[in-house]
Amino acid sequence: MIGIDFGTTNTCAAVPGDIYYGAGATQAVNLNNGNDVPYNTVLASTVLDPESQAFDPTSQMGLRAQREYLALPTYQRASHRYLHAFKPRLDDQRLRERRYRIVGGRREHDFVHEGDRFIPDYAWVTVGGEYTRSELVTALAHILDFVLGRAEEAGGERDRLILGTPVSFSSRTRKRMLAALYATGRFASYSELLRTVRFVHEPIAAAAEAMVDAADFSERERVLVFDHGGGTLDLSLIEFEVREGFDYPVPIRELAAGGADDVAGRTIDHALIEELRQREDARRALEAAEEWDAADAIEGAKIALSTKDEERVPLGGTLLTIERTELERALGPTLARIRLELDRVCRRARLAPADVSRVVMTGGSSLMPSVQQTVQAAFPHLDRDRLRRYDPSVEADVERAITEVAQGLVRHAELNTLRHIVHWDVDLTSSESHGFTPVFRMGEAFDVGVDGRRELSRRMPVRDDNRDGMCFGLYEHQLDRTFVFGLADVPAHSGNAVLEVTLRHDAPFPALRLLDGRGNEIAVADLQRLDDDELRAFFDCDVEYLPDTPFEGFIHAPLTRKLKEGDDIEWTRLIDGRLVRGRGEIWAIVRDDGTDERVPEMDTWELDQFRLFVRGPDGSTQFIGRHGYVRLAPRPHL
Repeated sequence: MIGIDFGTTNTCAAVPGDIYYGAGATQAVNLNNGNDVPYNTVLASTVLDPESQAFDPTSQMGLRAQREYLALPTYQRASHRYLHAFKPRLDDQRLRERRYRIVGGRREHDFVHEGDRFIPDYAWVTVGGEYTRSELVTALAHILDFVLGRAEEAGGERDRLILGTPVSFSSRTRKRMLAALYATGRFASYSELLRTVRFVHEPIAAAAEAMVDAADFSERERVLVFDHGGGTLDLSLIEFEVREGFDYPVPIRELAAGGADDVAGRTIDHALIEELRQREDARRALEAAEEWDAADAIEGAKIALSTKDEERVPLGGTLLTIERTELERALGPTLARIRLELDRVCRRARLAPADVSRVVMTGGSSLMPSVQQTVQAAFPHLDRDRLRRYDPSVEADVERAITEVAQGLVRHAELNTLRHIVHWDVDLTSSESHGFTPVFRMGEAFDVGVDGRRELSRRMPVRDDNRDGMCFGLYEHQLDRTFVFGLADVPAHSGNAVLEVTLRHDAPFPALRLLDGRGNEIAVADLQRLDDDELRAFFDCDVEYLPDTPFEGFIHAPLTRKLKEGDDIEWTRLIDGRLVRGRGEIWAIVRDDGTDERVPEMDTWELDQFRLFVRGPDGSTQFIGRHGYVRLAPRPHL
């Protein structure tokens, strides 16, 4: 068994402890790849030029990659792909890619047809975000390959691979992580990979490891895990109890979960930079420094100010002094958000803060004194023994804080005592109805499935009213709705039908089955039912529904996000009773409510509330509105 905590700034691994550590113990794996002692169990989550060399990551990862990149002359850096703290980018919906698009054109008179015709001009243009999908997957594959190699050298076995995820980790991110694991070449097939890999939420893992040494534990307690890392703040309220056969309290029930990605380490760094810009000397130093130089210097200062009143850092050719009071001023809004998230997770569990029996703080950002003081103020009834935090001035404490999740992943997998809950409302939308229908509610507990895995199933009646086929999409309702998985292009069906939705808490995607009135399957979207070739095709792209129907055949397909101007789409539309298909680029979105207001992005999922004006490859324009079906084009087109 191997547990891996892939973090925004650091990556850690753990394996079961040997006889020296005692039965049930865990040990962090030595990952030193250019890191400074004592943090030899941490690999900086940084990769330089992941696709430019053979698959040998030793010279292009971690701090070595950072040092190689910073040593490059400025004029050479643009030609290198430096992926620094790229974990949040794994969830990006619009990645960088090359598209062959219309960039202009001219009109010429067509004497044969006696009319003007548009002659488009095409060019390859770069669109989307900072990284391509291939760069992200390959960079992560380098890191995972290195970590797995070191873990196996330490005695770990790949019979079970436990991956930690933030509470709000999307199915898209899990899919890209699995694609990266397959790219390491360590797995013979995706079927083997899916049998081996399990996803566990990081705060649950942290709780499993932290409570081993809990002192003065009563028969049953409610424990809040505060996992504050470089990319996310993850919170989880878990009920522990003392059980026969265990030498320490074990988790038995998850009560609530929450968190945010805008209050963690990177956000604190940005806030400190903005605070320093108020000083003339600091502003000049920041402007003179390279972006990555500044980021590393500010992060180092933030860490140092956890134990010092001031820190001097080289920045932009000068030695800049930063005081702890400046960091604390910059932290004001972040600390207020942390307090808000603590109150929110207690409300979700229907508990008052005073009902929390114990708090466990872990993660690198939890070492900051002001963060620890904020948590203490939220739970003033807890003494130091019951509000467990690590001391930033003790090297062993720092290392434990940043490796605890990885060790907890192994211990949690061995325990298997926790009853999990659904973290967010899960809603259903379909081509047959408007709006969303609730399927699962936040807080519902998973049952034990036939194979011993925790799962939750529900059946819902559906009907193909217009006899043109159906599609279904599942969405998690967090602050906004996020697409999870879909069943596309169901054949036309008469009569009643039932849609069965199954969630598995440790699986990358749910499963959907459509059954007729006699219980016979009509259509299925379930990764466990795909063969290796189908799995490989599914994981090689970002499509998040099954089947991935070719353009020539699709009728319905769920959207993975709200549409924007500039999106490439495929569409079908009924015109005079005839199904017409097309594809092109959205150049305008207009409200179909009488106002004809043009908007840059759909602000609802109701397609019939808008008219989409689409420019085709030949320069012609179509509009899609009522009685039309649209999906994002799954691949670049010529």
